[in-house]
Amino acid sequence: YQMSTFSDTGSFLITSGAIQATVPAKDILVLLSLSSLEVPKSEIFTTSSYVISML
Repeated sequence: YQMSTFSDTGSFLITSGAIQATVPAKDILVLLSLSSLEVPKSEIFTTSSYVISML
């Protein structure tokens, strides 16, 4: 994938792009939904902001 194509949704695109080849999109959404339930929203926001700032 090309880093230059990422925007504010970079963290999601990186996650989906990394496993897109072997996992259907609907399964990715389910996995992300399940993982988001286990992690505080503040931590998700902080991590996403950090990833975005690194792009």
